[in-house]
Amino acid sequence: MEQFMSVWRNYMKNYMSSETLENAELLPKIMQMENFQRWNDDLTLPQVLCHGDFTPPNIMFEKDTRTFKSICDYQTSNIGNGMQDLARLLATSLSGQNRRKHTENLLKVYHEEIQKHISYQIDFEKIIESYEIFFVLHSAVCCSTSPGSILRRLNESTDEQFKQQISDVMWEKYTLLLEDMAIYWNYHF
Repeated sequence: MEQFMSVWRNYMKNYMSSETLENAELLPKIMQMENFQRWNDDLTLPQVLCHGDFTPPNIMFEKDTRTFKSICDYQTSNIGNGMQDLARLLATSLSGQNRRKHTENLLKVYHEEIQKHISYQIDFEKIIESYEIFFVLHSAVCCSTSPGSILRRLNESTDEQFKQQISDVMWEKYTLLLEDMAIYWNYHF
């Protein structure tokens, strides 16, 4: 992991502020398999079938109507805390500003829907706590794995306007993911 972080840090220093890079120093601590297992087991939400890689590329919609069709790629499915899927989806599918703006309402909808399908009450604060803990993990995964492939694609493009647009969106997203990851890590751990 240290070798990976050294390469990652060296590459990303051209794109991120020193404060953002400082937040990224948490990545090796967070991305430990035992953290995922412990967090999945410790939280007192119902155990459900989780996708494990619930990201936009694995959600299929009808092309013309954008109607939901299916979810695919269950290679990492597991029984666990449903917040792992919701945290991963919000970390990967929304801009940082939209995620910050809409997360509480989306968690309220999740809470209302899950309450319809179980016979006991779940405290909304427990939903928030579980989300924040899994957000730490999934923002770390997102920030450590996806920038490299996006940057490679950008470097291959000759469309300078496209490159700038994607870069702006990407750095806003990663900067806010790393900021919020550090906030939740420091709060919960």
